[in-house]
Amino acid sequence: MQLTSDLKEQFINHSNEIKIVRVVYKKKKVVEGKPAIVTGNPFDIKLFDSDKKDENNSENFHSMDFDSAIEVSLIYFDDSIKVFRDH
Repeated sequence: MQLTSDLKEQFINHSNEIKIVRVVYKKKKVVEGKPAIVTGNPFDIKLFDSDKKDENNSENFHSMDFDSAIEVSLIYFDDSIKVFRDH
């Protein structure tokens, strides 16, 4: 999926407003979680996997793979949603 400046900006400047990130990968694999670690350079996002309970265990984090992602949905605390997709 193309990593747009708008998508980067949402994570870098508004990650504390994002309640859940939903990533759909090829072959319909879906990962949901809250943004845990956001780095700007190099750009990298780690999500705390919603299915896990222990935020102190590094195995419970998912590193987003933008090359394999086909859709990223950002669900905010005010219940608004932004969806980014491959075209």
